[in-house]
Order: sequence, then C-alpha cells, then structure tokens
Amino acid sequence: MYIWRKLKECGAVYLKQGVALLPKSQSSLVKFKSLAAKTRDMGGEAVIAEMRFIDPRDETDMITKFQNRSQEEYREMIAEISGLKESLHQKPVADDRHDRLKRTARRYRQVRSRDYFKSRSLPEIAAALDELFGDMARATDDLARYFTDK
Repeated sequence: MYIWRKLKECGAVYLKQGVALLPKSQSSLVKFKSLAAKTRDMGGEAVIAEMRFIDPRDETDMITKFQNRSQEEYREMIAEISGLKESLHQKPVADDRHDRLKRTARRYRQVRSRDYFKSRSLPEIAAALDELFGDMARATDDLARYFTDK
C-alpha cells in the first residue's frame, strides 16, 4: 500500500497491474529511483526502464490519461477553493480557514507537480485562485476597517 500511495503522489499512471509510468524528466527519475530503493529495502522488486511507444495512438492515449487525471484533480481543487471563498463571508466561529487554505496551497503544489502535460484546466484553476486571493484581500481590508473605524 505504501508503494502504491507514493506512486500516486508522484503522478504515476498504471500501464498494467504493477507497471507504473511517469513521463521522462529529471524530477520523475529522482522520484522513481528513491521509490525503487525503498521498495528493495522492503524486500520488493523494482525496475526502472525507459520506454517509447511504437504506435503514436498508444502514446496519445497515455498522455490523455495523464491529462484527464490532472483535470479531475483541478476540478476538485476548484470546488475546494469555492468552499474557501464562501467561508470568507462567514463569521469566524470554529475558524479552520487558515488550515484549509494551507492544505489547498499544498495540494495545488502537488497537483501542479503531477501535471506533466499542462492540463487545459490550468487557466481555470489560476482564475479561481486569483478570485480567492482577491476575496481574501477584501476580507482583510474589511477587518482592518472594523478595527480602525470609530
């Protein structure tokens, strides 16, 4: 289960049972080497190999899998951001907004690091983040006026 989770964190897509793929890059090679060493330390087997597709359609299909996964993650993030924006207008009862914002920022960095083929949803997530930051700035201004107005 540990290895599966780590592969998922790296953004790997499964070609077949037990065969995970990442696009070739220096960062993915570093991630795979580290994970392969950990797998071997745990008594498992790991092989890192470079491959190429013979049929361009197979390559296109694999790229589409990576892109679809990234788009789904961005859609989930947009929903999270929307919830954060709505929470800015609520009274701070049990205020977990700071923690939620930190989790969202961390998740955004993770999703971006796995978006190997620059998803079509990238502009949409950027716009949602810009809106959130704008709302946060306005909420901060409102709070500052609350304390400074007499």
